[in-house]
Amino acid sequence: MDCMNRIETLLAKLSDNSLNQEEFDELCELLKDSELKTLFTDALLDGFEKAPFSYLGQEQLDVMLHKVLIPEAKVVPIKRYRWLRVTAAAAIFMLAFVGIWYYYLGERGKVKSDNINAIARNDIEAPKATKAMITLSDGRLVALDSLQNGTLALQGNTQVVKNERGEIVYQSAGGSGQSIVDRRQTIDASTTLSMTYNTLINPRGSKVVSLTLSDGTKVWLNAESSLKYPVAFNGSIREVAITGEAYFEVATNLTPNPSPKERGKRVPFHVKLPDGSIVEDLSTEFNINAYADEAAIKTTLVEGAVKWSTVNGQSSIVKQGEQGMILRQIPLDKIHVIKDADVEQATAWKNGLFAFNKASLQDVLRQLSKWYDVDVTYEGGVPVREFAGEMERNLSLQQVLTILEKNQVHFRIEGKKIIVEK
Repeated sequence: MDCMNRIETLLAKLSDNSLNQEEFDELCELLKDSELKTLFTDALLDGFEKAPFSYLGQEQLDVMLHKVLIPEAKVVPIKRYRWLRVTAAAAIFMLAFVGIWYYYLGERGKVKSDNINAIARNDIEAPKATKAMITLSDGRLVALDSLQNGTLALQGNTQVVKNERGEIVYQSAGGSGQSIVDRRQTIDASTTLSMTYNTLINPRGSKVVSLTLSDGTKVWLNAESSLKYPVAFNGSIREVAITGEAYFEVATNLTPNPSPKERGKRVPFHVKLPDGSIVEDLSTEFNINAYADEAAIKTTLVEGAVKWSTVNGQSSIVKQGEQGMILRQIPLDKIHVIKDADVEQATAWKNGLFAFNKASLQDVLRQLSKWYDVDVTYEGGVPVREFAGEMERNLSLQQVLTILEKNQVHFRIEGKKIIVEK
């Protein structure tokens, strides 16, 4: 019996729910290398509600999705496959299976000729380089991507260095780096030294950029974001200011030349947000989303804890696995703490992913507009959709929109604009 006949036999047994485990494993292997794989892809779009795949249980569905689609498509597997069962009330965005794009346009990513012209004409590639710039203390702009590795600038006694991984590192001119102040200086709590500031600006349509501050703290900056920071920290507080979105790994630094009472005490690390509130590090890794076009400012804790204080003097402690939130439409004096936050979703951008969890179409398109440097307009009302899942951020905009359109929403690209059609 040839391969196709065997597949048809196994599919027939699947339809009447008489397929045993050995035959199920055989079917997965045969479909993976078969022309009938498109049948499985079609079933994916229909939510597996039609025969023969309607008889698949959740465990079988998980296995088949991994064996048939995911190995070749090299996609990020979605963690909750039950989202695939689409309903009219809540169309679910099956982002994890970006391989669908490839199967519809041509096997193994080869685009069919009748699609290639339209796609090439309108498509926008994912960012392949950083457009980030540093504004130095004298007002000069340094474009990071155009510079070779090595010392970019000298700011006082601090070197600004681009290392072999393309990361920006602030270190002492002597090369030791990661110091708050020159240890030869004597500083007490009443002394304030003048500080020199730089600003890292990462515009829309730019790759994520990372920066190591002079104290050893590492910061990742998302597109359409900025970080203002001292070239070298001194005094009793380390403070930076952000707009947009940033991820922090804060270095532990002890008070220099401490008095007996201060011995072993950490120098506080503060992040000032656009609304004037302050996030104080209490030995942590955390993500801050403070985009002006988002409905809320969010701080999500990966490790440790922070103390978040509002301009009105209210404060809350946000701990590991939690997310603090200030809603913009009400007075900025209340921090809501979500105890069981989706940390992976909040930090997905740092790991090269788009991730959505019950996100609206507007939520999704706001992220796309920053990453691909496009504007969004709606010809009619905003379609009500709910999206969940994750995908890599290296797809082109046309690929992303093609996946979105599987949920009865339609787009076209005109120049640097996404238009949501009626």
